[in-house]
Amino acid sequence: MSWDLSIVHYLNHFTGAHLWADNFIVFLAIYLPWLMVTAFLIWLGHGMATHNRRWRVFIQAVCAMAIARLGAIEGIHFFYERPRPFLAEQLNPLFVVNEWSFPSGHAALLSALSLTVYMYDKKWGIRFFVVTVIVVLARVVSGVHYLSDIAAGLVLGTVIAYIVHLIGLKIFRTRRRRRS
Repeated sequence: MSWDLSIVHYLNHFTGAHLWADNFIVFLAIYLPWLMVTAFLIWLGHGMATHNRRWRVFIQAVCAMAIARLGAIEGIHFFYERPRPFLAEQLNPLFVVNEWSFPSGHAALLSALSLTVYMYDKKWGIRFFVVTVIVVLARVVSGVHYLSDIAAGLVLGTVIAYIVHLIGLKIFRTRRRRRS
């Protein structure tokens, strides 16, 4: 048994014992990402000094998340089809997902969001990364992802967000020079 499968089996064996615990894990895996997006919008509205900066951060976050989730992840899923752990093994999934497993779209999307926040506010960015780790680990415990799916998604989302941030800085500097 591979290390990836061993970790999923170990973490998934905790499910099924208590309904409240299973429901909490499902909340973390499915609904907490929506609260993260809401927290981002609230942070954006209250944490940014200027209107222009708010729009710049918003556009960078949306671009990074869209490129990571809809571009890179879907592109990889098109060429590489890895079944979910609960389909490949005898696991107790807490919910069912009908897409390929590798890499994790949630990990890519949330890490892209977290890095975008981190680039503008270190304290809140770290909080977003902590919540991202909680969400993606809940998805492993739920039996819908291998740890390698999560790691690949985290790396992919972070790299894409960093590249989008660099492009955004370049565009903003070019625009600023034209104005003066």
